[in-house]
Formats: sequence, C-alpha cells, structure tokens
Amino acid sequence: MYKVKKIAAWLLLLGCFALMCFFAASHGTHILDADMSSEMVLAKHLADENKLLSPEWYYSTELRVVNTQLILMPLFKLFDSWVTVRSLGTGILLAIYLLCYRFFLGSLGLAKAFPLSGAFLILPLSTVYFVFVVFGLYYIPHICFSFLLMGLMFKIAASAGKSRVFYCAAMCLLALLAGMGGLRQLLVYNIPVLIASAAMSAWFIFKREHSGKSKEALSYFVSSLATAVFAVAGYLINAKVLAARYSFSSQGGMNYALPGFERTELILKEWLSAFGFTEGPAFTLRTLYNLGCLCLVILIFVALRGMLCKAGKYTLSQRLVAMYFAAAALVYSAFIICTDFAHVGRYCLPVAIFALPVICIYFCGLDMKDKLTRRACAAFCALMLLCGLGKLRNQFQTDTTGELRQITDMLVSEGYTEGYSTFWTGNLVTELSDGEIEMWVLRHSINDLDDIYPWLQTKEHAATIPDGPIFLLFQEYELHDCEFIEALDREKMVYNSDVYTVYCYDSYQQVMDELAE
Repeated sequence: MYKVKKIAAWLLLLGCFALMCFFAASHGTHILDADMSSEMVLAKHLADENKLLSPEWYYSTELRVVNTQLILMPLFKLFDSWVTVRSLGTGILLAIYLLCYRFFLGSLGLAKAFPLSGAFLILPLSTVYFVFVVFGLYYIPHICFSFLLMGLMFKIAASAGKSRVFYCAAMCLLALLAGMGGLRQLLVYNIPVLIASAAMSAWFIFKREHSGKSKEALSYFVSSLATAVFAVAGYLINAKVLAARYSFSSQGGMNYALPGFERTELILKEWLSAFGFTEGPAFTLRTLYNLGCLCLVILIFVALRGMLCKAGKYTLSQRLVAMYFAAAALVYSAFIICTDFAHVGRYCLPVAIFALPVICIYFCGLDMKDKLTRRACAAFCALMLLCGLGKLRNQFQTDTTGELRQITDMLVSEGYTEGYSTFWTGNLVTELSDGEIEMWVLRHSINDLDDIYPWLQTKEHAATIPDGPIFLLFQEYELHDCEFIEALDREKMVYNSDVYTVYCYDSYQQVMDELAE
C-alpha cells in the first residue's frame, strides 16, 4: 500500500509539472502582462549584448543579480521563438524550484514528503501565486534562496569536518549573492530567521540547559548571524557599487508612518489573497476556493501551535521553520503597516509559501494510524487539489490579450517593426509579435515622443528614434485630456475600439511635423 501511495504522489507531482509547462506553451500568451514581457525583453537584450547585467538597461526597483535572466538569456541564444523560450524557461525554473524545495525538505529529514507537497508547491492555490511565481516566475529566485539558505543552515548543524566547511562556504556565498539583489531577501529571510534562531537559543539559555539541543540551537543562531552579515555585505555592494553602474530605483526615500487602519486592512487582504481568497459572486466556485482559504488559514494556526507547544514531536530544525514563518509574517506585516513603503499586494509571497512546509512538517508529526486523523489530512489535501486545479482551469479560460494579439498581428502583417506606447502595452507588444516589433516606451503622461520612460527598456531609446514607419498605440483611458494625442491627425487612425487606438505614420518626423503645425 505504501508503494502505491508513493507512486501516486510522484504521478501527481509529474502531472502538475506537465500541466504548468503545457499551460506556458499553449496558453501563456493569453495572460501575459507588461511586467512578464519586460523580463523577456530584458533577457533578449542581454542575449544580444552577451551580458548577464546591462548598464544600457533601465531596471525597475531592484537589480537582481541572480534572476530568471540566468535561464532565459541563454535560451535566447538557442531559440528565436519567444514562446519556446518562455515555455522551456518555465519548465527549467520550475524544476530548479522543486529541486531547491527537495533539498530543503531533505535537510529536515522529510524527503519522503517531497512528491506530494512538491505537487502543491507548483499548483496555483491562489491566483496571485500563479501569476507571480508559478507562471510569472518573478519570486522563484527569492524563494529558492530561502530554501537553500535554511537547508544549508540545518546541514551545517548536522555535519562535521570538510562537509561542514563546504556547507558554510556555500551558505555565505549564497547569502552574499542574495543580498546583492537588494533589501528584499533581508526582509523576507535574514531578519526573520535571525529573530527566530535568537529566540530559540535564548530559550535554552533561559532554561540553563547545556545539552546537544542547546548547541544545535546556538549553531542555528550563528549560521543566521553569518548569513545576515554576508547579506548586508551583498546589499552594500548593491547600493554602493552596482548602483553607480546600473540604473535602478531604490527605497531610500521610504519613511516610517504611524500604523493606521488603511495599511492594516491592506496587509490583511494581501495575506488572504496569497492563501487563495477570491472576491466575486458567492454562488460559484469561489465558495469552494474561499472554503479552501479558510481551512488553510485555520490549519496554519493549528500547525504553528502544535509545532511550538508540543516540542517532543518535532526536531529543533522543524520547529525553527515554524518560528521563522511566524517571525517572517510578523516582520513583513509590521514593515508594511509602519512605513509608507510603496506596497503591492504580492510582496508577501516569498514568506507565504513557507506555510506549505509548515503544514507538511505538522502532518508528518501526526499519528497517521488514527483513522480520523488520516481522513482529515486526506480531505484537506483533496480540497487543496480541487482548489488548485479549479484555479488553473480558470487561467485556461482567461484571455486578457486577445484584442492586443489581433492588433499586433495586423501591424506585423503591414510591415511595422517599430512603435510607441506606454509601459502597460509596450514590452507586451514586443513579446506578442515574437520579437518582430521594437517598442519605445513613453511616460504615462504622454507629453511627446521624446518623453521616454526610464523603466524596463533599453537606454538606447532615450537617444535614438525609429528609422522607418512607426505606429502609436494608446489605451482608451490615455486619450482623455491629453493634448499630444488630441493633436494627432484622425486620418492616420487605423484602429479604434473601446480599449485601444492605433495611429500609423510613415516616419517619426511625420508625427513631429504634424504636431508642429
């Protein structure tokens, strides 16, 4: 019976992995957005320059040294098709994601739990998790860093001699690379794990216990402190060295702010969204999804209580995972509530995903010989599986780029290879055209064609102009109260709908002459 369950778990994992890869290949272009396409445009730019980082690129709020570009850029060297690059890149990055998770569980002595929990790792238990991790891939590097750093910390405590030296060196190097990507890793991993390990070590000091467990707890604290030091060193390299060479924003202007209801409500909604809560009509599948969210949240609290209060059932390393998750959730929430940080409702994902190993550890500590316990765990897994598959089905039925794909096909068939638009459509058009169209991205205010937006595009666009026929693509809301657009010749309008408007010109100069009249 055990072998049957093991085979079933592996088949579920492989099935989920195949589904995600199939989605990327067959339906990925239907749900793309500007941020996703910007990652692809950057990867193509790096491939053309033969670089891993480019001083000729406008980055966004952070310069991630270890990023998805390490996979996507080489793929552009091998393939011309953007769909092929995205599909293969998705498969490779999800495989890396799973391998890092397997290493993490192995360090906890729970490798047997990997196939089943790994399947849930890549299922879209929430829409925001699917968009920004499983398909969008943005946070896979951050989460992998956390899995690897924590796993190495546990390996160090359990090893000796040359193995320990190797694990220490690997951990410090990874911490340095993670810190070079900016403050995010410090916030979601280094600070919380340092707090958790310090609390665990302090508990043994308070009890005046000098045993193997107290030494193990001290080892975790020393490792956490070392990773924090190297992560800070990495951040200083980011802020002092890389910032002088590469163009990206920083959070230097952030201020503390008194906690208020608005920010507290914001963070509560973010956590619920991350765990699968879905807004909308009640008498639909949303009821199932929100039931799953409720069960998940309740189980998280039950698991944390069980792991922290019933010490005998769980190892120190397993309990530290629970303490880290609790500390990380509190640190992140306090950070959002007590600052004016420009918050976006997905930043908690690198922390929220640790709910999965917490629940996995909790289940492994339960008495599965008890029929009621076994059935309750099976029912929860079945509910989560139904929610994940249901949300994946929703993504297969979603098409947010249909009209834009039609416009792009029309422009490509007419021979247009250069155009202007704002950020929300610019890089998206490039990917939808399979790289045939190069877009100059304008500021949202759209003052004129020279007002290039220094955000996720090549710096060359600020110094050059298209040298052939061009088109101007605008969204409906951008047309209001914009003197630049109102001055355009209506006879040059080749497409107009409730969402998009397209103007076509023989050259950049023709547009400028028209505006000058």
